[in-house]
Amino acid sequence: MHPMSPSRGDRAGMTSKKPRIIKKYPNRRLYDTTDSKYVTLAHIRELLLAGEQVQVFDSISEEEITRQILMQIITDQENSDSPLFSTDLLAKLIRLYQGTVPNMFHEHMEKSFDMFLQQQSLYQQQVRSMLGTEDPLKAFSELTRKNLETWREMQENALRMYGLDGRDDDEPEDPAPRG
Repeated sequence: MHPMSPSRGDRAGMTSKKPRIIKKYPNRRLYDTTDSKYVTLAHIRELLLAGEQVQVFDSISEEEITRQILMQIITDQENSDSPLFSTDLLAKLIRLYQGTVPNMFHEHMEKSFDMFLQQQSLYQQQVRSMLGTEDPLKAFSELTRKNLETWREMQENALRMYGLDGRDDDEPEDPAPRG
């Protein structure tokens, strides 16, 4: 892959600028070629949070290692006081690496995450617009309930599609409505 071409998974949520190139040296130091200085994983995380595109290359082999660096950043976050993934979810993710499921799951997760980000954006817009209403707490609560219900249904459908819903195929679905 050409050093400046973003991979498919790197485009979501990023600006249209050229990616910032970071080189990783054998001494494990990371060098930002744009700012001409050494940086840390925390600095790269801040760049990503600011919407920057980042690509990381091994300084010797010139191999793109962006995914490995992003996984390190995620690992650091997961070891913090507020992890995003539960132990149970991580175990389920590991199990998905069997067979043909990773390709389907990859596409599903990208689409789900894009949808989640769109919902979050809509949610933020609605919160901003409702600040002038008489009862913003009620509107806020209703929006949250709808978003959570949509997300729950989407996740249940995905789990059912991958056969991970915890039910036997013989077991009928619960026809009782939820909520």
